[in-house]
Amino acid sequence: LAEQVSSTTEKFSNPNNSEEENIVNLTEKLKLSKFIEALRSDIRVEVKKLGPKTFKYAVAIAKNIDNALSDDGGELNVTDSGINQILSQQLNTNKQILELSEKVNAISSQNLCVNSLTEAPATN
Repeated sequence: LAEQVSSTTEKFSNPNNSEEENIVNLTEKLKLSKFIEALRSDIRVEVKKLGPKTFKYAVAIAKNIDNALSDDGGELNVTDSGINQILSQQLNTNKQILELSEKVNAISSQNLCVNSLTEAPATN
């Protein structure tokens, strides 16, 4: 599936276009979105939870999830599943840290404004 999506998107992109970098980005995004859409629903849900930014990362996640869901790999599947769960938790933690940092920055900016107003010399 990954190879089909990759070859199809490359076939329909125009590599000679002057905006080559934009096409590369568009091709990557197209490959990523079409690959995720084509995944089995149980795998697609898990891949989306991790929010891969690149096609290669999405393929790797999908393989790990597929291995974790299959009965063939035994211990390896548990390890892959555990890694994906840890990555998902880390992603959520990072998002929370970013949100808190933004709130702290907003409060700090407000405090700077208040301090500058209270410290301004009185004009008569």
